[in-house]
Amino acid sequence: MVGEPPDLRLLLPAFAAWATAYVALGWSSRAGLAVALVLLGVAAGCALGPRRSWALVAAAAMLCAAGASAAVAWRLAALQRGPLPGLARAHAKVTLELVIGSDPRLLAVANPHGGSRSIVICPAKAVAVTTADGVVSSIRSPVFVLAAGRGWLGLQPSQHVRAEGRVGLPQPGEFETATFDASGSPSVIGKPSPMQRLAGAVRSGRLGSNQRPPASKAGTLPTELHPEFRGRPAHSGRPTFRTRPSASARPLSRAVQRACQMGWLAEEI
Repeated sequence: MVGEPPDLRLLLPAFAAWATAYVALGWSSRAGLAVALVLLGVAAGCALGPRRSWALVAAAAMLCAAGASAAVAWRLAALQRGPLPGLARAHAKVTLELVIGSDPRLLAVANPHGGSRSIVICPAKAVAVTTADGVVSSIRSPVFVLAAGRGWLGLQPSQHVRAEGRVGLPQPGEFETATFDASGSPSVIGKPSPMQRLAGAVRSGRLGSNQRPPASKAGTLPTELHPEFRGRPAHSGRPTFRTRPSASARPLSRAVQRACQMGWLAEEI
């Protein structure tokens, strides 16, 4: 009815769902399913008890929390299907067929002892994996690609490629099956979808050339993260990693951590 204050009791089920989903990211799929069953039991007990307002609110909160826990558990279980999780734990060398998930991005990482390295990052979905023994398996696993080959930069979302490299464990709390350290440039085995080709043509028309600015004598590191960082000199004697605050900060942070694992020191600036 118009003019009535909002029912703040609805905040409790919403908070219970969000909090449970956040905490469940650190659980195994079995633990998440077990918690969901327990919460369902508690919700049933509250709903079948005395018909009091607080009991109904508690039942709704437990029901929402159970749904969130079950949803996260199902997603985590899906990430562990197939041979890729075991290969990632072994840091095995594999050949992956990938579907590019978004535009690859170039990051500049500097070594404090001299020299620099450019890393290309992009999310992708692995649709097939070939092990070192030649065993081929069809999969559907999200991966996070880190590559040094410049051939990754021209790829578009939905494009199919094949690449060699090593898989490793993802960062905790991420909905990915593995990270993929690609060696060299990929082999293109499929075109992007018509919609993505159209989007690429529009971007090319708006942004013009996609050429990166060349390195200068002052130690400028090339980067395509954002125009405000182009042409800035690298700090001598300390590692650099150019980024900007945005929704993509989490994948950039993963790249920093992965660069450290690869033997390169990096920090966000």
